[in-house]
Amino acid sequence: MGNHYHKETEVFFYLINESAKVDVINVKTKEMETFNLRTNEGVIFKTNYAHAIRFLEESNFMMGKSLPYNSSAPDTYPLEVPEVK
Repeated sequence: MGNHYHKETEVFFYLINESAKVDVINVKTKEMETFNLRTNEGVIFKTNYAHAIRFLEESNFMMGKSLPYNSSAPDTYPLEVPEVK
């Protein structure tokens, strides 16, 4: 899930249960980071950070955004985030 970034919107992702691997890349510096989330953990994706969430198990999650979604200007820019091993 993901493989995109936002120029104006910050995203809060919270894992309700189970686990996921998160890969993040700074679209300006190309610096990459990877980490795992487990039950009751979350992360804030800042602007200009592309993210990919790879669920390790069937999981439940919730997300919040700093700006409402606007279908005429979605602020979503595709960018494939390579999986960090």
